[in-house]
Amino acid sequence: MLPLGAVMAALAGALLGFPVLRMHGDYLAIVTLGFGEIIRPVLNNWVSFTGGPNGVPVPSPRCLASSLPAGPRMAASPSMSYSTSATTPT
Repeated sequence: MLPLGAVMAALAGALLGFPVLRMHGDYLAIVTLGFGEIIRPVLNNWVSFTGGPNGVPVPSPRCLASSLPAGPRMAASPSMSYSTSATTPT
């Protein structure tokens, strides 16, 4: 799935990049931001490809035959432990 994402990003960059290369300054920024604002609702409403607002379902990762907890705690615990260890004086 990751190579597909890389190919699609390269394709989108090429499609946007070649016409925009001739623009400078404010026009370059306006076209780039406009492309992002157009592509966001298109991908959000393309349910058959992106899963819509719910995204593509991915099974819960398994580690040593036990499933890891899902949800906000799964992301919060490592980030909190990292921020605690990063700010603790040595």
